Amino acid sequence: ALAQEILEVASIPVLLVKEAGPRLVRMLICTGAGEPGKADVVFGGRLARHARAKVTVLHLYPPGAESLIVDRGARHLEQACASLEALGVACETRLAAHASPAQGILEQLVSGDHDLLVIGAPARRDLRRLSSADLTSQIVERTNRPVLVVPRTE
Repeated sequence: ALAQEILEVASIPVLLVKEAGPRLVRMLICTGAGEPGKADVVFGGRLARHARAKVTVLHLYPPGAESLIVDRGARHLEQACASLEALGVACETRLAAHASPAQGILEQLVSGDHDLLVIGAPARRDLRRLSSADLTSQIVERTNRPVLVVPRTE
């Protein structure tokens, strides 16, 4: 509930931490194809550069998606990795189909042993309508790993 209240008023990225973790070594940046996803990559990349952390950039698409959608996601990941490498950040990508975006993100977070998750959130004006069904809320509720929420600009 407190995290929800903070996210409703925040216009800057917010780091949510439930319990102390290890040194930041591996980051998972989740991104949607398109302009909003670029902000997550840029902000997460800057943090990764300062922490000297390795980054995995993840894009999920629905099972059975048209090849056009999958190809767009792949191009977005290539561009994201190029942007991160230009910052001096070691990068790898993951493109996968998953019926549940929240579950897919959480599975990758655990299987990749990532220390931090970076995820975008709707613009502040849209956050007031969020519920526990919202992707960001589902993830924050279901993990004890730190989550950096990057709000979309208005």
